[in-house]
Amino acid sequence: MSSSDRLNPQQLRMFIPAGELKDMVYPPDVNQEKYAGLVPDVGRKMMWADKLAEAKTPLPKPSGWMDQRLQHMILGVPHGAGLHESIQAEGVQTPVPLIDRDDEEPILFEGHHRVAAAADIDPKMEVPIEHLSMGEARKRDEARRGELPIV
Repeated sequence: MSSSDRLNPQQLRMFIPAGELKDMVYPPDVNQEKYAGLVPDVGRKMMWADKLAEAKTPLPKPSGWMDQRLQHMILGVPHGAGLHESIQAEGVQTPVPLIDRDDEEPILFEGHHRVAAAADIDPKMEVPIEHLSMGEARKRDEARRGELPIV
């Protein structure tokens, strides 16, 4: 039984199966120049395939001097590398933020690699969700880019 089987219509889902999540969200990364000019469904499939390939890229063995959070920049491995192996062992630990929109599909704010890896491993794997309003997402994005202090 899925965690969403007993939801009141007014409740927001705290967990969503990875395959369903991948199919139901609008991934903003599909707007990148790399996918421009493609039929929307083709661009979307290509984007998810790229995220999965990056998540399956193994991380090199860490060294004592290297900050593990920066390995992808220092060693040139793709962002998201090593996630597939980690998620296969432990599941998705960090909630993926969704921007809820009343009249359109929700936007996957970040966590594309986590969703792609989880859906590949087991489309029924429950992914933890953090629901955001458009305003909350805008503030978080500005803070991440250094335009606002994190409060």
